Amino acid sequence: MCAYPLFEAVSWYHGGLLLQVHASVLVGAAALADIIAQIILIAVLLYTPLLCHTPIALPVVAAYGGVLTRCSILLAGFHRKVYPKMSKELTAKLSVWKIVLFVAPLMFTLFIQRISRPIINLIIARKSPTKDEAAQVANSLEHCV
Repeated sequence: MCAYPLFEAVSWYHGGLLLQVHASVLVGAAALADIIAQIILIAVLLYTPLLCHTPIALPVVAAYGGVLTRCSILLAGFHRKVYPKMSKELTAKLSVWKIVLFVAPLMFTLFIQRISRPIINLIIARKSPTKDEAAQVANSLEHCV
């Protein structure tokens, strides 16, 4: 399942590009094709020996089949509708300032998460029940059962 997020990300990215050029019907059709491909793969694989030997492979194969179907439809739509409209003149030059503007919110979010984690752990540790409170909870749970 390690390649699944990659296919999912590619399909979401190209779906977003298609939505920008008002090709929402194609994006919806790709999502519907994903579901149909999963249903067909499950129906076909139920009658194969794969289900007897490795039953966990059934949902994995169905998930991959669905996402690959959606990704291929969206990539084909991208190359047909978006790629011809892309101009070579619109390529922006990369600068240090643009990199800083892109990375700064990510770094700030990571900083806040790293700082808040010990504080939250400290608050949770201080709120832990005492032995008397734990005994009362255990006693009340015994009466409930």
